[in-house]
Amino acid sequence: MLNFKSLLLVAAATLFVGSAAHAGPRDSVTVTNINTDIGGTCGGFAGSGTIPITAAYTVQYIVISGTFTRIAAGTCESEATIRIFDAAGTQVIAIAPFSTCTGQTTVSNLVVKLPRPIAVTASANWAFVTAEIYNDTNAAVDGRWDSLSITLDDGPPFWLFVADCGPVRAPGFSLANQNINANSVRWYKFSLPLPAGDLGFFGQRFLDIDTEGSPTGDMEIAVFDADGRLIASDDDSGSGRQARLTFGAGAARPPFGNGLPYDNGNGSLEAGTYYIAIAPFDVSFGATSWANTPTFATAATARLNIRTNIEFSPFCKGDFNQDGNYNTLDILDFLNTWFAGCP
Repeated sequence: MLNFKSLLLVAAATLFVGSAAHAGPRDSVTVTNINTDIGGTCGGFAGSGTIPITAAYTVQYIVISGTFTRIAAGTCESEATIRIFDAAGTQVIAIAPFSTCTGQTTVSNLVVKLPRPIAVTASANWAFVTAEIYNDTNAAVDGRWDSLSITLDDGPPFWLFVADCGPVRAPGFSLANQNINANSVRWYKFSLPLPAGDLGFFGQRFLDIDTEGSPTGDMEIAVFDADGRLIASDDDSGSGRQARLTFGAGAARPPFGNGLPYDNGNGSLEAGTYYIAIAPFDVSFGATSWANTPTFATAATARLNIRTNIEFSPFCKGDFNQDGNYNTLDILDFLNTWFAGCP
């Protein structure tokens, strides 16, 4: 359980994170028809290029998009790698975008977080090379990137910022008629000023998220943290085939229709910034980098519902009764609590 001092420290950290500016994608390069193997006994780098750096910023993510095609028999997409180098020629990261062996595969907005943020300055350009981890033929090219885009990003990817819902506070909110394009996921950003869980003196707090009331009858939902790690996802735990996630502590909340109760089954959720992804069935959510693979062939319409009893405003210590106002009622409620003593 958290004490009052630690709660204030958590809240202050959350305020700092929530107010940070986001600049989004900064520099990028796009190339076409670039090979992945130069041949020879040991294979090697086939294509290379420059990633121009146009300003000073800190690179945190690299976003990859493109299409890879097999040239030599036996070559798999999973062998293709993209190696990124900084201005000093030091390898920053090696990215293997695929795990398949089908002959041709497309990757779209694959987000890779760097092991550590790297500061860059204007004109100190980065570089990339395309390669393979296995040489299938000694005398011929193994594969080719028909197109390849590499983007340096100084914050979470731009496509996450569909809607910023700000701090979540009781009783929550609903967003109706949320349109979702075919083969797409809709994203929402929100922050928790306090954890959803057992907060000791401040009681037991919960956070429930669902798609009840969505015109599209079969929805899926996921929550990711600020670094793109999957916290939880759900398909069909709500009424009918709607989705629901339930975090926190305390007594279970009743279900909707034939859905499961809101029993805090997804565990506690710390204070911080989070991203909600919703999409119609079928969509796969990956463990990192906000990864998602939607396959719904037509457009859909959803409703997003968030319910919570998190009411405490950590940025105004005088609001003792947590009603959003700072007045004499806070003094009276404090005195009543103080004179009541402890059990």
